[in-house]
Formats: sequence, C-alpha cells, structure tokens
Amino acid sequence: MTRPYSHSLSDDEKLYKSAEEREEEARRDPLSKLALVLVREGVLDQKQIESLEAEIDNEVREAADQALAAEEPSVDSVRTNVYSPEVDPTSPAFESQPHLHGAPKTMVEMVAATLSDEMARDERITIFGEDVADASREDSLKHVKGKGGVFKATAGLQRKYGSDRVFNSPLAEANIVGRAIGMATAAKARCRNSILRLHLACHDADSRRALRDALAFERRLQSAGGSSRADRRLPYGGGVYHSQSGESIFTHCPGLRVVMPSTALDVAGLLRTAIRCDDPVLFSSTSTCTASPTTARKIPGRILRFPSGRRAR
Repeated sequence: MTRPYSHSLSDDEKLYKSAEEREEEARRDPLSKLALVLVREGVLDQKQIESLEAEIDNEVREAADQALAAEEPSVDSVRTNVYSPEVDPTSPAFESQPHLHGAPKTMVEMVAATLSDEMARDERITIFGEDVADASREDSLKHVKGKGGVFKATAGLQRKYGSDRVFNSPLAEANIVGRAIGMATAAKARCRNSILRLHLACHDADSRRALRDALAFERRLQSAGGSSRADRRLPYGGGVYHSQSGESIFTHCPGLRVVMPSTALDVAGLLRTAIRCDDPVLFSSTSTCTASPTTARKIPGRILRFPSGRRAR
C-alpha cells in the first residue's frame, strides 16, 4: 500500500519525502495499476478508462460546487435529526403501570423474558452477537443443552425463534456493530431492530468508532430522517479488567441513547422502551447485579415501559 498524495490540502509531502520516494510510490499507485490490469485483461480499453476518469472528476467537482453554494445551516438546526422526531422515549407515551405477578426474577432472567416477549410481538427483531445462540450449529441443538450467552440472558431464544433471528457472530466487536448498522439501515422493512451483544464493556474499543461515527450519526448524516434501530447490550464487571463500564463516553455521543437499569423492574421497562425506540440504544448493566437476588422483582406484565431517564420507584 502507498499514499502517493499529501496528507491533506494544507500538507506538502515534499517536506518529508524525497523525489525518488514520491516517484516510486506513484509507480505503485493502486488506482493506476488497476487501470493497467483492466486494459491488459480486456475489460476496458484506454479510451474507456479516460472517459471513466473524466466522468468521476466531473461528478466530484459538481458535488463540491453544490456543497460550496449551499446555504449555511442555521444555529436553530443544531438538534435537527439528532434523535427521532416521531418517537420520543422520554415522553409520557412510554409510561405504564406494572401489574406484578409470579415469583421474583433476577435482572438476567428479566432480560430473557422481555426479549422473548418482544420477539413474539415483532418478527423483525433479530438478536446476534458473542455466544448469544444456544449453539452455533443448528444441528447440534438436538444433542446439547445450549448456552444462550455467558449470563444466560438469551437462553432458549434460538430454539424458540429460529437460527435466522438468533445467531452467534465472530468474536470481532467491530464486525458485530458494523453488521448491525447495515441490517438496521439497509433492511428496515425486514429487520425492525437489531439487538447485538458484546461480551463485556472492556472489549468495546474496536467497535467504538463505528458506534460513534456511524450508528449514532446515521439519522443526521442522511438528513431525511434515516435511522439505525440497533440496541447494544453491554454488561460490565468482574475483576479489575472487566470492571470498565464506559457509559460516560457514550453519553457524549449525540444520537445515541444510554440506559443503565439497577433492578429487574428497570430491566423490563427500559429494555422494552429501548427496543421500541426509534434511536440506537446502549443498554448497560453491571454483572454484579445481574444475577443478584437483591435486584430481583416480580414480572411486571408485557405492557410495562419506562421513559428513558426514569427508573422504577
């Protein structure tokens, strides 16, 4: 790979690259070499290459002229298309009263119950991530008990809703987030909401750029109200390294909503709100409380939702 150009318009590579070095990089320019390959293989002739280059140059030039001629945005537009103008998860529309019944469930048990309810309600909801499925290979389900996540938060969901809706991903955080963004933006009718899970918060560094620069900004970049309905579950806690939470970093990302439940009742309401929200949501919880009986609560019913920024009383 080469960089046969200056770093930016304000940069002059002649200050730090000799003429010989620049000439050598120019000879190795992948774009020029690709053009030679296309001609050699008979895909395009030289005249077609030149025509294509001129067409691209004109397209870029016209786009630049259009951008320079555009009116400067007003100060009042600073919050436009940051969050959904139609669905406000902090509004009273998301308020409902719990109808408690059954034995108390821990936070992780309430995650599983709420996800199952929401997947039954909307067949477009998809769950994927690190070890979320009962088994990576569907043929193995008849022979094994199944996993369903490190904390068992998704146990049984693959068996119940199928491998097309609940499946494992590679252990690659940037891959997971990138796929969720693509599914949530390019296939809205087919995929209402992608729920992705990373193993622990301390592993999120590789995916942070995609979360900040793509997922959180998708609506604003499209300017026409596009959105990424992707909810990211991110547990933390357990030893010195795994105790990094990082929620304060993500609260500084416009367009991304962050919730942190502290009881099982919070889980039921906030997770349901996150799924029905029209914005991407980071759903973070400490593993210390996840299975603790002190945070357990009775099942509140399927209608329970909490406005974001609120918790159970």
